[in-house]
Amino acid sequence: MLKSSLDLLSTWKMSVIPVSAEKIPMVEWKEFQVRLASPNEVHLWFKNNPHANLGIVTGVLSNLLVVDIDAPEAIELVERYLPDSLVVPTVKTPRGMHLYFKHVPGIRNLRDAFPGVDVRAEGGYVVCPPSKGYKWDIGLDAGIPEVPPELLKVLQSGARNSHDNPGQPMTNHDNCAGMTKYPYEQVGPSEGRRDDALFHVALSMLRGGASTDAATEAVLAVAASCNPPFPRDQALLKVQSAIKRAAQATAQDVQDWVSITTGYFSVADVARELEVKDRDNIRHVLMRMKNKGEVEPYGNRDGMYRLASRAPVFVNPMNIEEEEEFPLLWPLGVEELAKVSQKSVVVIAGETNSGKTGYAINFCHLNLAKYPIRYFSTETTAARFKSRIVNLTVADWGKVQFTDKIISDFHLHIDPAGLNVIDYMEPDVEALWRIASSIQKIFDALTTGVAVICIQKKKGTDYGYGGVFTAFKSELYLAISAGERGAGELKIIKGKTWRSPRNNPYLQKRNFYITYGVQFSRDPKRPEWFCGDGNEEKDY
Repeated sequence: MLKSSLDLLSTWKMSVIPVSAEKIPMVEWKEFQVRLASPNEVHLWFKNNPHANLGIVTGVLSNLLVVDIDAPEAIELVERYLPDSLVVPTVKTPRGMHLYFKHVPGIRNLRDAFPGVDVRAEGGYVVCPPSKGYKWDIGLDAGIPEVPPELLKVLQSGARNSHDNPGQPMTNHDNCAGMTKYPYEQVGPSEGRRDDALFHVALSMLRGGASTDAATEAVLAVAASCNPPFPRDQALLKVQSAIKRAAQATAQDVQDWVSITTGYFSVADVARELEVKDRDNIRHVLMRMKNKGEVEPYGNRDGMYRLASRAPVFVNPMNIEEEEEFPLLWPLGVEELAKVSQKSVVVIAGETNSGKTGYAINFCHLNLAKYPIRYFSTETTAARFKSRIVNLTVADWGKVQFTDKIISDFHLHIDPAGLNVIDYMEPDVEALWRIASSIQKIFDALTTGVAVICIQKKKGTDYGYGGVFTAFKSELYLAISAGERGAGELKIIKGKTWRSPRNNPYLQKRNFYITYGVQFSRDPKRPEWFCGDGNEEKDY
């Protein structure tokens, strides 16, 4: 089981969790919808629970959507929508089969997409081989395909219907329903995290199409499993709060979304992006924003808006001083191609275990002599940070103000005129776009300083979770990937200020190797910056 879980984690970049024989997660698994477990965590899980089965978290992180066929007669029904030439990874299950497809944005868990057919997507997970009763019929090596167009139409129709007419909840292996019994040591949320955990359990289920009764049953089950148990009456209040939140967007939700949008938009656009049904509340919020001069009507259609135009201020460009550079040194020499100005945001999007934290630490090492640095860590403790910096020789690491106690609202704690490193900014699983609002707040809080923000990205993509929204306010955007031939890859996705007017940094990249987790060296077989695949002279 351990070998299979590590293979799924390292080779396929899928998020794995241990599950019981009753298909119940044996860890608090919500966080593994937004981050991959470390190999050490996986080792510990299966060491402590040698009889655990193996689960894969579906959705955006694993880039996985699974069609779960639980009735023999349903197999023929699904196959009508599959091309004859399609080869799809297939798992034989105790009651039917699982078909593995790539994740489809916007589709969450669906019950009865067809009679006898469920979908495991964002917010769900599946039990997989070599768990008892599960066997690969066609393995992952066959390649995971996109959902065929005809099948996708049916699933998208089911997703719309689940919002309009919420059905019964998905049972014990989805979200939190069925968690009334734990065959192992209790793993419910601990004191201090219980309020948020219970609220998000209810909110995730309700937005995923579960009924109010199902969400209530799940929350009460989790509340009873908390350490110490969470009072029943307070748990019910959490459900009521989630019901209100699921039905409508808060004023802050609407304002945050509008602040990062471009062009025009409609009330329906906001409702769809925020995944809420109550459009009246959105109309009221936008009307208040209109009265304050923050948005203005657009066109002749009711409910269409855009950000309010500001009265133009005309200046003589010859009287404007050039933007002053905030001189920085970067591992692998990014400063050779791109400059960073004062009051700027830099984003580093990295795959899990690709060297993102090591790159951030080495960046501090290169700039300590010039600037004091504030380092905000959400995954590395002070002790682990110290164990890594001993592999770098620098005069005074005491210039780094390190904290691992701040996980949000970084704009309230940065040094506006100094150098700040955030490692890393976690996305909001309910609204990935919201990370752009957090970056905007950091930019607004800067005066002459710089904020370097690390975020996670999925393998094979250039942008981090939150997509192109994460690049809106950045002057420099770097992507770190596992690369090829065992060498990592650093790519410049955005470099607004060129070092040389004849050398565009866009999509230039450099291969590297890491030693001691923090020391970066160029790939001696291909040491220079290149574009394309680097195999031809024109790529350099």
